[in-house]
Amino acid sequence: METREVIELSRQSALTPEAEAELRKPSFRERIYRELHSGPTREDRNLLLRMLNLEAKYRSDDSNDGEHFENLYWCGLLLHQVMAPEDALPMWSAKHVNFDTGCGFDIQFLVGAGVDETLLFLRGVGDTSASKAADYIDECREAGDFDDLPSWLEDRIRYFA
Repeated sequence: METREVIELSRQSALTPEAEAELRKPSFRERIYRELHSGPTREDRNLLLRMLNLEAKYRSDDSNDGEHFENLYWCGLLLHQVMAPEDALPMWSAKHVNFDTGCGFDIQFLVGAGVDETLLFLRGVGDTSASKAADYIDECREAGDFDDLPSWLEDRIRYFA
């Protein structure tokens, strides 16, 4: 199955068992990230969220080969570009899979919709995880981590090119 076919199926909310099996392969997910690298759309959001979950599982499994460890970060970048504030929660969870993801998963990934918009969403959720994420984003804003998001985004896109 080709990556373009899986992307199109996901846009129609019609993933087949064959497509699901392909998505379980880290190398196949990497090919999808390459395909979407030029700019994901809102139509790609559900696929990217599904893949974020798979990447988090991959990173939490000590028995994997570790070859595709950056897939999690690439997925975060693409979700950032979709700009949905509600994606901050699954990305916050992915950031906390383990020590490495805690350090390597940029907090900037979470604020694709904008810092204020993301904080407004998180403060409205009313659960502990969302509050912790919002507090951390506030701390990062005070530290200047979001002062030049356009340059950060450009650097991340160039890194994964």
